[in-house]
Amino acid sequence: MGGAQKIIYQLASAVSEDGCNHSICSLLHSGPYEKVMRDEGIDLTVLNARRRSIILFPLFVYDLFFLFKRLVNIVKKKQVDILHAHLPDSSLIAIVIGWLTNTPVVLTVHNNFSLPSKRKAPLRDAVRTFVTNTVFGRADYIIAVGNDIRDSLLKSLGNKVAIKTVHNGIDYLRYANPAKFDPFQFRQSLGVSNIARLVSMVGRLEKQKGHIYLIDAVAQLKEKYPDVVVLLVGDGELKAQLVEQVQRQKVAGNILFLGNRDDIPAILGISDLFVLPSIYEGVPLVLLEAMAAALPVVATDIAGTRELIESGVDGVLVEAESPEDIARAIDNVLSDVEQSRKMSVLAQTKVRERFTLQQMVSGTEDVYKEVLNAI
Repeated sequence: MGGAQKIIYQLASAVSEDGCNHSICSLLHSGPYEKVMRDEGIDLTVLNARRRSIILFPLFVYDLFFLFKRLVNIVKKKQVDILHAHLPDSSLIAIVIGWLTNTPVVLTVHNNFSLPSKRKAPLRDAVRTFVTNTVFGRADYIIAVGNDIRDSLLKSLGNKVAIKTVHNGIDYLRYANPAKFDPFQFRQSLGVSNIARLVSMVGRLEKQKGHIYLIDAVAQLKEKYPDVVVLLVGDGELKAQLVEQVQRQKVAGNILFLGNRDDIPAILGISDLFVLPSIYEGVPLVLLEAMAAALPVVATDIAGTRELIESGVDGVLVEAESPEDIARAIDNVLSDVEQSRKMSVLAQTKVRERFTLQQMVSGTEDVYKEVLNAI
């Protein structure tokens, strides 16, 4: 469950006046969106492809051969007009399938860590960057979810391929006007008292999202705000490590791990503040959702969040990987309710005017039309 997966679901479920139909292929395995896609009648194929290391080269090539064969058959059988790929591995595969089937390819790049890579493995990153830049240049069109990502792509690829920003968007009304619920009863269902100050964070439990810095910040705030409770929504490989950190910092009573949830509007609805302490992002949907819910937001000052928030005007930006800065910002927001309310109103207006699902769908369809008209 991540931003790219959610965008794919939103695009596939959007009603198009031009009759654009989507057929989704999940390369590796299914996930949280499989059931809702099938319930809505979206055409979904789960390929369950193996992901063996390239060190096992013969088996690696064998797996790729059969993956390509299956995808070629799907493209031909469904008479696909456009291949639209998300995330680096899928994009590389789509370029090959597009070449084999003479089908135009659109790629969506979700963050700057896709191109070039910055994972502190110089040789691997150099090879990956060369391959990615070379292959991405063979796409028919690239969608960047933010202007900073677009600029990075232009720097890497120049005029090899058309590149356009189509900002991520959300179902604004789902968060601005959530379905009615009893906030007191909902708090009780989560095991939270009615007087607790609630800070929410939504994101996979992975290093990128910066949970460790938020937990350290809570430890610093505990004495001044003993009733603060952080609702951590999401799951991932770091859960055990984060639980251990919570125990070590003696903030178990201040941190709740809620796992993956489908009631995010309600969680935002009972929260006093939303925090996103990520190390890097594209254009984070969860931040847009919190802004649409008229929540005060604190986020790290990184590319992507800077595109959404003007610090001190419609949110607060803090230094990345700094528990001290995060704690200071949370303290300021919780202690100045009036200023926080003004920022949250401006943030909600910004999302309504610039970052809706309708705008994202329309921008994507415009790209599809450009690609088809160029054939």
